[in-house]
Amino acid sequence: MLSHMPFSLIGGTRAVLPAAWTRFRSVSLLGGSRIDVGDAPGAQASLVAVSLLGGVRVTVPAGARVQARGFSLLGGRRLAISPAANGPMIDVAAYTIFGGLRVSERDIVDNLR
Repeated sequence: MLSHMPFSLIGGTRAVLPAAWTRFRSVSLLGGSRIDVGDAPGAQASLVAVSLLGGVRVTVPAGARVQARGFSLLGGRRLAISPAANGPMIDVAAYTIFGGLRVSERDIVDNLR
């Protein structure tokens, strides 16, 4: 479990979460958030990201199941994960005004570089 919450007034936030994390919060006002959830999230892992001007990008381990919720006023949602996933469940709540949510598996992200 993490005990801090990254906050950025101007610029984005970046975080790589440790093994067995269960809760994480991120707030960015003028910039987006990039969050790598690590290889082994804990049970009932929950991630909340708020961004006013910028999107939220979340990288999950291959095979992770993701439940996406929240809203994006002027932005979309893209889940680039395996539909037949059987890994850990990660609850992602993203709230954005000018930007969207993008969730990708680590293997897919690594192949795009």
